[in-house]
Amino acid sequence: MHETNTFSRVKTDMALIRRRDFHLENEIPQAFRGTRSALGATFEAADKYGWTLVHPVSANPNPSGIVTDDAFEQIAGMILEAADTKGPVDGALLHLHGAMVTKAHEDAEGELLARLRQKLGSRTPIIVTLDLHANVTRNMADNANALIAFRTYPHIDMHERAWQAAELHETRYAGRGPASDRNRAAADAARARLGPHPERADGRADRPRRGAGKPTARRSPSAFAPVLHSPISMMSAPR
Repeated sequence: MHETNTFSRVKTDMALIRRRDFHLENEIPQAFRGTRSALGATFEAADKYGWTLVHPVSANPNPSGIVTDDAFEQIAGMILEAADTKGPVDGALLHLHGAMVTKAHEDAEGELLARLRQKLGSRTPIIVTLDLHANVTRNMADNANALIAFRTYPHIDMHERAWQAAELHETRYAGRGPASDRNRAAADAARARLGPHPERADGRADRPRRGAGKPTARRSPSAFAPVLHSPISMMSAPR
């Protein structure tokens, strides 16, 4: 979320964060669609896989001093509130830096992931891309299903790493979140209301034509994308 220089005397507060590349909710697609950024890749993946994205905040301040607790709580609060109010979600894709320090938390991004894990539960996948200069901690690893770091310096592969994370979510974890569970339960209930398939003369049940007489339980994730140096995305099936 932020590359913190603990030797700097310049505190990173909300005023400093808002000064550069700060976007909220509906401002985010306009700022990042069609770009070679991590969020640009996230929007491309959403279009390809049919995800619905939820993106409360994107913040990308310059490297600077320790982040104030107030700034951290404000932005973490936006992310966690979205997890509460926009869910249930099928997964979270976070594009963080991995070297943020606040007054209260030396491993601030690990703290964020721990809070998000508590909100989403153990079954919802959380996949994170990180800067090459991330300080990877046990707390990060314990609360994420995958951590994917940039490979280049200068950092020119954030688009590729975000696509790698999105493809991992779709191929490895698709359908494992609570929103997909809800859709499957709704489909099962609808099938139960329709009753058994009619019997043919030979005693076997007729199979309905594809798409005929049965509800659609297609997952269309909604992704949550906040950024404090890089983006986040969460996916959930439609209600």
